Amino acid sequence: MLLAFDIGNTETTVGLFASDRLEAHWRLHSTPQRTPDEWSAAFTVHLTQAGHSTQEIRAAIVASVAPQVTQSLCDGIVGATTREPSSTSARPPRSTALPRMDASSAA
Repeated sequence: MLLAFDIGNTETTVGLFASDRLEAHWRLHSTPQRTPDEWSAAFTVHLTQAGHSTQEIRAAIVASVAPQVTQSLCDGIVGATTREPSSTSARPPRSTALPRMDASSAA
């Protein structure tokens, strides 16, 4: 099974997939102060409520626009599943806006 995390600035959406089928999903607050143990406990509880366990997880993927949350959540995934997640992060809009403006004015 695959655990997929979409970390936003205010909430994190989690999906549990079996092959290409969504088995369960839930939302958690994207709290920067949350420790890896707290993240681990939160999604372990949700997995259990959905009738699954952390031992079923074969992979995890994380997409994030909240870098202040990402590392703690990734550490929580490793703590609960012993799987190192694949992750991708978006740069803040301000850091991408200027290069785009420069490129568009050069055209």
